[in-house]
Amino acid sequence: MKQFFDRFLSPARLPFLILCSSILGFILRFWLFSAAVDYKGLLVSGHIADILSWILTAIVLVALLIGTAPLKQANKYRFNFPPFLQGGLGSCLAAFGILITSLVEFMQQPPSTSLLTLLLGLLCAAIMIFTGFCRLKGIHPSPLFHSIVCIYLTLFLFGRYRMWSSDPQLQDYIFELLAIIFLMLATYHRAAFDANFGNRRWYSFFALAAFYFCMVCLPGCSTPPFFGGFAIWMITNLPSLRPMSRTNGKDGSYGTAPLRSKLHRSAE
Repeated sequence: MKQFFDRFLSPARLPFLILCSSILGFILRFWLFSAAVDYKGLLVSGHIADILSWILTAIVLVALLIGTAPLKQANKYRFNFPPFLQGGLGSCLAAFGILITSLVEFMQQPPSTSLLTLLLGLLCAAIMIFTGFCRLKGIHPSPLFHSIVCIYLTLFLFGRYRMWSSDPQLQDYIFELLAIIFLMLATYHRAAFDANFGNRRWYSFFALAAFYFCMVCLPGCSTPPFFGGFAIWMITNLPSLRPMSRTNGKDGSYGTAPLRSKLHRSAE
């Protein structure tokens, strides 16, 4: 059993496994929203697609807990986030999603509530573009930048709740809710890496889980550019996923530097 987990749930394989699971979850949710709506416009409870999507979600979370367990502390920023083209592009796509969502909400909501959303969205979009440039060039950004993005996601969640509170069905928006929560947690851990206090295991867990929920919530969600952009940012900005040996280095960290993940190696 241990050999099975070591082979199929190794940290380096997790991005590919979660990508496949996300595509399957997307298909199941698309099936649910296209074939399980009654005459009142409500989703049919107990539909097979809904049941399978929750079973898949449970398997994904357990697999992430097991697969990220070998990732020991290696909290230096430059160690985990070397210059990476795809990582920079992923940040820019997340900025595009934030900008589009903010502009749409500004046009649809009263100015008294949408103006703050627009200003925060513009600020976060600029921050994501700047951090994308930093990732492209290998520049170590300040922890303040991703902390602001985390605060924005918190306020975005409160704004979404105003809309969701009038929805009679939790299953309409539950995956959007989980996506935002995991995005908040992943961004918090990313800010910790910027301060050289990151945790590879938990950042990898929350980032891959956020990617999964962002992908699965796309069918039926009200802001596809937002979740699509953040999904790409999560999957392209993972830390090093190679487990380290247990021999301590001079700085008290574990072992020698791990190799880059497959996503990092593909850019070279």
